Amino acid sequence: MEPELAALCGFRESEIRDVLGLIARERDLSPEEIESLMERMRTWYNGYRFSKDADELVYNPTNALYFLENVYRRGTPPDELYDQNLRTDRGKLAFLARTAAGAGVIEKLTEGDDGTIAISRLETSFSLANLTRRMTKDRNAVASFLYYMGLLTLAEVPLRLRIPNLVVRKLFLDRLLEIFLPEAEDGSQARELARIVFQEGDIRPLLSFFEDKLLPVLSNRDQGAAPGKGRGGSGVNEMVVKSLFLAILFDDHHYRISSEPELERSYADLCLLVRDEMRPYSFFDLLFEFKLVRRKDLGRRGREIRDLSDEALLRLPPVAKALVEARQQIETYRSSLFKQHGASSLNLKSYAVVAVGLERVVGEEIAPT
Repeated sequence: MEPELAALCGFRESEIRDVLGLIARERDLSPEEIESLMERMRTWYNGYRFSKDADELVYNPTNALYFLENVYRRGTPPDELYDQNLRTDRGKLAFLARTAAGAGVIEKLTEGDDGTIAISRLETSFSLANLTRRMTKDRNAVASFLYYMGLLTLAEVPLRLRIPNLVVRKLFLDRLLEIFLPEAEDGSQARELARIVFQEGDIRPLLSFFEDKLLPVLSNRDQGAAPGKGRGGSGVNEMVVKSLFLAILFDDHHYRISSEPELERSYADLCLLVRDEMRPYSFFDLLFEFKLVRRKDLGRRGREIRDLSDEALLRLPPVAKALVEARQQIETYRSSLFKQHGASSLNLKSYAVVAVGLERVVGEEIAPT
């Protein structure tokens, strides 16, 4: 944590550029290709701050070397942008997610846009005698543990830790989905419904699945119901709805993903652009805008909201207003996308999704005007 050692455990961007320059000469890569590779590495691997006085962020060395080796050997980035050596990190998160404190930290980090969590202090040591006990009960200890394991890093604001990059974001989102969908068949169904969105452009089955499988769990937890295995039971912020959609739709194998302010967010809440090598396989480019309408703004009970048809729900003034705002934002984002990439080069579908309390979720495709 000393400032003069801030880059000891990661690569500086200048070092990454030097290596890419050597690879470019070996592989005959153009300056444009190098910049594209640099941007991708910055989004997925950069973001670590080990000292509050550090003058720059550093890159995860395991993932950076994995990426650079693939470019050197094949001239292209790897299909999956995270190294399988990170399976040990998935194991740590799996252990923590089975505890109330760990599940609470994962939910806090994945809800909202900033991917941060407040701490009272950064722990400086963990003894073997109290490690397991503290990991199950103490959120501050969990967050500090994740910092030392490389899954969180220092935020710019004192006494806050944050998710450093998209690789780690994916690890947290995967674990969040497993917390809420612990049954393997439900996870498989979610992935199949995501495929339907990707290749058929139909979000209706996914919305129905979300209402049937996820909203009841969210609602029970929000009411303080007794927690199940690995569940905190301390109430749920409605922003978890958006995070669970991100977890289901997060697919770095087929898409280049833009999401969250610190993670190269460029357009809407979620933007998935088909990777060039996947365009022959009939995937849609996808743009999502999420809105949340709280139940108290409707002046109705949960049962009344659940009993409404989709058409009646969409006519309620707060829901209708949220959809109008989402349409307007999508028009702006879509225009920016077309200017940057060209309308003819994208096979774009755009969607507005509105969560109504923790009772309903509705959505519609927004066609170009």
